[in-house]
Amino acid sequence: MSVLLKLQNKKISATFTGDIAENEIRDTFIEITETYSIKNISCILFYFKDITSYTPPKNALQKHKTISHFTASWNRNIKAVIVATHPDIAIIAKGFVKNQANLNWNYYYFDNLEDALIFCK
Repeated sequence: MSVLLKLQNKKISATFTGDIAENEIRDTFIEITETYSIKNISCILFYFKDITSYTPPKNALQKHKTISHFTASWNRNIKAVIVATHPDIAIIAKGFVKNQANLNWNYYYFDNLEDALIFCK
């Protein structure tokens, strides 16, 4: 897996390519919270480009809820935008959107980057 992080105008993009192992998305999320000032972030865009394989983690929603709980104490207004066409990632992303009442941020799913970028503006 390869991930490229970029900060621009209070927005972070995390672009994933290739194979994604079970905890790599979680590890990237932790890296974001350790590297950037979450207080000033308005949107985190998780873009899954050219994914060849994905191993979904067990209890993905619960793990993410635990991690995002701490960052929500600094900023509850972050939009978490997920762009994915890989079917396994899309299922997880749609699960976040469906269950966001139990999570700490607002989650949005897009199947194309252009619409997601417009939304994040």
